Amino acid sequence: MAYLTCKLVRPDRLLFEGPVASMVLVTYTGELGVWPGHASEICALGDGVVRMTRRAEDGGDVRKVIISGGGAMSPLWRQIAADVFNLPVVTVSGSGEGGAYGAALVAGVGVGIWPDLVEASKVLPEETVTLPIPENVEVYNR
Repeated sequence: MAYLTCKLVRPDRLLFEGPVASMVLVTYTGELGVWPGHASEICALGDGVVRMTRRAEDGGDVRKVIISGGGAMSPLWRQIAADVFNLPVVTVSGSGEGGAYGAALVAGVGVGIWPDLVEASKVLPEETVTLPIPENVEVYNR
């Protein structure tokens, strides 16, 4: 399987280095999707979350979709997302707050409440799980 070699740095330290299947970067002009074969690039990141998909052999296969924000509060929207992605769609504690809740968790890591985001995310219990409906999945796959 093709992969990217990613090196994510900030001025004071290396944040991540290793193989990834794909990335979505938040830049000052919008989001930038990066997949294998993409030209090497250096860009300034804006405020937001860098999303990396690890390679399947590194445990990075997608098993569920976690949504947040206003749409996360709608059972219909969650069902549509589950059917389109053919994956369980999950909301966690604070999902209705969208990015603000995530920013608070990142701040907690920054001030030492948690050692990393993996530990911080453990305070987010799943609230809803919406499973795909096979008949609907067939319609979206046409």
